[in-house]
Amino acid sequence: MVRKAGQYLVKHYNTWCVEMTIPKELRHHFPHDAEGKKNLRGRYKTKLARSLNTGDFAKAEVEKLQWVYKWKKLFQMYR
Repeated sequence: MVRKAGQYLVKHYNTWCVEMTIPKELRHHFPHDAEGKKNLRGRYKTKLARSLNTGDFAKAEVEKLQWVYKWKKLFQMYR
């Protein structure tokens, strides 16, 4: 079960995750792993995601900020 709440936050069962869509013009910088699933080899990621390892929404809201900052900084670097 997936539930969205707040910007960039998604709840997978009892754990909050942070997810951010990769802009189309930057996706070529984010290929899937060569050792990963066969159907994804040679394709590019469409989003970045990270588990926050917490079920508490308030704590997740605070912890997501570091990942959003890192990813936005990474996108800026690639532009």
